[in-house]
Amino acid sequence: MLRLNRVAAEVARESGAKGATDITGFGFLGHAGEMVKASRAGLAIDAPRLRFARQRRPRRGGQRSGG
Repeated sequence: MLRLNRVAAEVARESGAKGATDITGFGFLGHAGEMVKASRAGLAIDAPRLRFARQRRPRRGGQRSGG
């Protein structure tokens, strides 16, 4: 995980990010809601600016790889 997320962590630090989460298992809105609830903060989502990867077929057994 250290190598996989190194570049993303560096960009987050440089941009002043205060929190982050891996959304591969729970989904974007699920994690966003949990972070807002835990921090007692608000959240504004500019939906047209979001980029989503094309969804892949599930592996055998219905599981998907998150990296």
